[in-house]
Amino acid sequence: MRIHVLARAGLALALATAVAGCLGNSGSGGGGNGQGAGAGSGGSGSGSAMNFQQNFDRVSAMAPTSNMPTSIQAAYSGKMRADVTDANNVVAQVEGDLDLNVDWTDGQTTNPFTGTASNFTGTLVTGETGTINGTLTVDNSFGGTINRTVNPAMVINGINVPATQIGGLSVTLTGDLTQGGVTADTLITLGGAFFGDKGKAALGPVVGGYKLPNSANPAIFDGAIAGQYYIEAK
Repeated sequence: MRIHVLARAGLALALATAVAGCLGNSGSGGGGNGQGAGAGSGGSGSGSAMNFQQNFDRVSAMAPTSNMPTSIQAAYSGKMRADVTDANNVVAQVEGDLDLNVDWTDGQTTNPFTGTASNFTGTLVTGETGTINGTLTVDNSFGGTINRTVNPAMVINGINVPATQIGGLSVTLTGDLTQGGVTADTLITLGGAFFGDKGKAALGPVVGGYKLPNSANPAIFDGAIAGQYYIEAK
């Protein structure tokens, strides 16, 4: 089976990079566990054969972290799944592996993330599937953050509500993804919150876009990427 480059000639269009967009239709041209996240992994890591939705639902069932630690030194792995859209329609869905290392202490201003998104595969709206080559890497020029918010204990309607410490994150990855001989400049941002005991996992939205070579499109992106991801400490 052959999947070409992004073009706009009907529904055959497509397999962008789940993080980028080379898709189309014929005819166009670490570390160990740290104080918090390290409590083992029962989940899927990079290359897991388990279904994305099963793992996403399992991680979301952990409930948001309420005891976010003040530091995390850990390696997280998981997956992302996103729809790829051209100017008008969803043309494909992509999945990829996420491998992120975190070295963070509450209050730091430097990017706590390093790592990659890789091993992309895509499925066209017509049902065809294929491999997308390339790797996205954490881009320090966009920064990256982990935040810890303390909600003090309080009494609501006579009920004692204990203090909680929650955590959020944001990290951007960029790179070139190639399919069918065309390479697209791709960007994705992972947002969301930490889940599980002491930030054992995280999940949230994936958003971004891709730009095709020699594009005359005045917009920032030729197409959009939007979906979800999950990661867990190894």
